[in-house]
Amino acid sequence: MAQLREFVYIDNDSLNSNLSSLGKGIPSEITHATEDQTEKSGGAGARVAGIGGEGNYANLDREQVETTLDITAPYRFQEFLDELDSRGVEMKENPDPRGLSRGEIVRIEGNVYPMSLLKFEMAIGAFSEFTGDDIQEAFHAIDQPTPFTKDEERQMEAVGTLMESFTGDMYPLRIESGGSKYCTELKRDFMRQPVFDAFVENEKFTLVGRVKKYVKGNETWNPFLALNIIDKYVSEEESVEEFQDDFKESGEELNISIKDEDFEVQGHTAVIEPIAVYW
Repeated sequence: MAQLREFVYIDNDSLNSNLSSLGKGIPSEITHATEDQTEKSGGAGARVAGIGGEGNYANLDREQVETTLDITAPYRFQEFLDELDSRGVEMKENPDPRGLSRGEIVRIEGNVYPMSLLKFEMAIGAFSEFTGDDIQEAFHAIDQPTPFTKDEERQMEAVGTLMESFTGDMYPLRIESGGSKYCTELKRDFMRQPVFDAFVENEKFTLVGRVKKYVKGNETWNPFLALNIIDKYVSEEESVEEFQDDFKESGEELNISIKDEDFEVQGHTAVIEPIAVYW
């Protein structure tokens, strides 16, 4: 049954890939309107939106096609759910991670918590709201000291740049539902809202995706390792633990609370390849 959803994330590539595996290809009809014409093409013979010169889409560039697919993504997500239902494909609801296998489809409703790297980036982004010239002038106008000194502003800007280089194209999150915890990484390009606006309050969201791996009870999932930044930023003489301790100290200096669970999630847990996140 269809329901109202506010999407904060849809991975179009993953959605289309999963639909294709169920026999549902990318829409064969895309409309491109200009001031004086509307072009349409349909039929099974068309390639992906006609890219490559087939059909009547030869003049559509990749950006126009991606924009159209982005607009239709929520509809196609419902199509994906309907197709799973009609084919009897099971979607596990808030499952125990210990019973999950790679490739299974899950729907998890729980509170979302940014992990350490993203938590830093979001906090620095919030602080930067108080460092603009307009804000500085406003504090001077009411004869109040500005929240941060110039040195502190430069320090936060440097840390913010560092955090962006760490997180790169991925946003690591953990989701807590009942007594279970799950891990996921959202791709920056598929966010439909700014990450700060979406996850600052640790509200409840629903994650739909496929199981990437199960993490046993004696193992952990660590975004540092998952994002492959250790070799780039940690010297041979420095351990991952020392690197994380440095982050904790930096967080304390900037009044950012970083806990052990923000660095790594203890098994039993599961890493979920996300398709969509919504509320």
